[in-house]
Amino acid sequence: MHHGKNCILAIAINGNIRSFLFISLLLLTIPVAASPVDYVIHVSIDGLRSDAITILGRTGAPNFYRLRAEGAFTDNARIDVHYLGTLPNHASQLTGRGVKGPAGHNYGDNRFPPLLRTLHSNKKSYIASIFDVAHDHGLSTALYTGKEKFQIFKQSYNGTNGAPDQKGVDNGRNKIDHYVYIEDTDKLVNSYIATMRSTPVNYTLLHLHDPDSAGHEDYWDVTLGSEYMNAVAKVDGLIGKLLDMVTSNPRLSEHAVIILTADHGGTYGSNHTILDSRKNYTIPFYVWGAGVPAGVDLYELNKQTRLDPGSDRPSYSAPVQPVRGGDAANLALDLLGLEPIDGSTINLSQDLTVTHEYSARPLAWIASSAQEAGLEIATVSSSNNTVIKNYRPLQCKDSSSPLFQAAPNDVLKLEIISDFSHINKEIYSETGGDSAIILYQGKNGTSGFLPVFIKDRGHSRRDFCEWVPLRIIFEDPIIKKKLDQTLKGMSPDKESLVKLYNELKTLRKGKSFNKGYSQGENLFSNLGDDIKLVTHCGKSSWKRVGGETQQEQEKRLLQEYYIYQVLDQLHSVTLKTRLAEITYRDPEGNILLTRKAFFREPKSRLAKRCGLSKRPYPGVESKDIDDLSWFQLQLYNEFVYFKDYGRDGRNINMLYREDGKIFVGPYDFDLSGIIVPDYRPNSASLEDNLQHYFQSWIKYHDGDEMAAVQIFFMVANKNNMRKVLENSLLNGKNKKHMLNWFDSYMAVLEQFVETNQRLMPALFNELKKRASP
Repeated sequence: MHHGKNCILAIAINGNIRSFLFISLLLLTIPVAASPVDYVIHVSIDGLRSDAITILGRTGAPNFYRLRAEGAFTDNARIDVHYLGTLPNHASQLTGRGVKGPAGHNYGDNRFPPLLRTLHSNKKSYIASIFDVAHDHGLSTALYTGKEKFQIFKQSYNGTNGAPDQKGVDNGRNKIDHYVYIEDTDKLVNSYIATMRSTPVNYTLLHLHDPDSAGHEDYWDVTLGSEYMNAVAKVDGLIGKLLDMVTSNPRLSEHAVIILTADHGGTYGSNHTILDSRKNYTIPFYVWGAGVPAGVDLYELNKQTRLDPGSDRPSYSAPVQPVRGGDAANLALDLLGLEPIDGSTINLSQDLTVTHEYSARPLAWIASSAQEAGLEIATVSSSNNTVIKNYRPLQCKDSSSPLFQAAPNDVLKLEIISDFSHINKEIYSETGGDSAIILYQGKNGTSGFLPVFIKDRGHSRRDFCEWVPLRIIFEDPIIKKKLDQTLKGMSPDKESLVKLYNELKTLRKGKSFNKGYSQGENLFSNLGDDIKLVTHCGKSSWKRVGGETQQEQEKRLLQEYYIYQVLDQLHSVTLKTRLAEITYRDPEGNILLTRKAFFREPKSRLAKRCGLSKRPYPGVESKDIDDLSWFQLQLYNEFVYFKDYGRDGRNINMLYREDGKIFVGPYDFDLSGIIVPDYRPNSASLEDNLQHYFQSWIKYHDGDEMAAVQIFFMVANKNNMRKVLENSLLNGKNKKHMLNWFDSYMAVLEQFVETNQRLMPALFNELKKRASP
């Protein structure tokens, strides 16, 4: 099962659901030190006016007020811009789309649906939902409702009309594991609680209809004692049951959050039919649970990404959006550590947050963290504040291997002979592979050969690439000595390679291959027992990892390679790489093709030169990740817009110190937004959007001393980083593309430095002093 962040209890007030961002991946989200969210309970309260809660007050609505006192909330959220109905707004909560327009879900009908109607048949194209993303990643899903017309969602996402599952294990087309319709909401909630106690569901939409049903009978009369207000008070009691369910369950109490919102309000005398009535389009949005700060206004918490609309009804084109019920779906997915919904437009960047983990830390905090990391501390006499003397949280030594002691554009010439037709077909093979001979050309015309064993590796590329990534495992040095005798007096030509390859196969015949052989004094020394090779991929059934032409394949490979090289200028916890041009030969010595590739440093070597260990120490957990290191990782990944990583260890390098601290670094960049902007975790199809999201994420950290130290360091190294791209082997068009990316993103960092110099002058004066020669 996938585990994302912290368990959420999301309550959506009938119609717009806003998924609680117990954050994790900043995406821009901000990582938390709490344990992962495993459950999101999205409660939608149909027809709930915000002022009904405040009129009842703490005495009449104690559980609503508990959510406010112990969580993040606003009473001034908005529903869809054009529709006031229950089904249209719930469709927005579940799909992350508005109703109207080319990108909308277009389901404006609020009546009981015909038997064969679906959201997709109405739109004439498939409309993905939160149920799709959660289900396809192996999470359980549920919809509990008090209105029979919610059948439209069951019909849309059942085993016939749900989309095929194309992520990992095939979990089928039925996206909703539990669909329960009970009109009596007491029985509905009791049924849901019984399910959560026996087999907890990862994501649930729990719909409570009472205020809406009473409002249609009683015209949304907010006089105390009215039928409508009694219905709101009843729902308050049901929320109390949910709170008790969470707090009494050890698992949920540590991993649960409540998101509470609504689909619309209502107006006395006209129900909820008047589009421009503030009482109709204003709804509450509450978030409660693990990691959520107590008594915090959601707009105050999201100053950079959300704007309190006052009494206005902003359109979807407004430059800064209000909190909307439609935010819920992508918020819930973000909390679960999953990507946003394909085709969604509301909270697509998953930037609605309900935690301020990194906001405005005092200088004393960063000083103590630096001391823990073994860094020196100095005092700024002008303000008596402490700052980091060595403002680089963890600096790593250069590689001791000759392979990585080269300039970025030094291309290593290699020939490799092996049975590549066999290797490229061995998908997910743990025991397969083939012997190989590597012939390499060093500096000053020197050359050498190396007997190795080659295996396929990787995940998405291993599945889809015509030419799979490779793991090169070094052979027993004794075997190399035997082959040395064979090579004496021979020139390193085709015939020699074939002879060496065949002799290696003979020596290996009938014997199992054993890892653990390190290299002696040669190009590949000081690398441990194996190394990874990133190949050109070739044609691919998944367009994001391959490329139809050789030019496109080389462009993607070089872009990824130069991202590593750019970040390598910072000398921190990032992997070394070495560019190569490889001629691949078959067992008969015939040339198959010659393509660019690059070697990637083994994790064990990265750990060693950073003074860390590859293997965890007993009792170490992800919560022990060093905060400075985690922010640095995020900064690097956001800089290249790489979203496919997580605190759980997914696509990151986790290295360990004896005291139990974990230091993290980027793992790879093959699906970075710079290379593949439309890859779903990157959350955007246009690079302009990516830059906008990066700017929002950086802006969020104004006044944060830890962020300031890191960002200043990157800006101080701007010239060295840019030179890597200026001198790169990319062609003119692709070089311009990479430079445009670098300059625009670096400009965001420079603007941050300019702004924060005014906010924290003592800190920046000290940083400048330390940065000067």
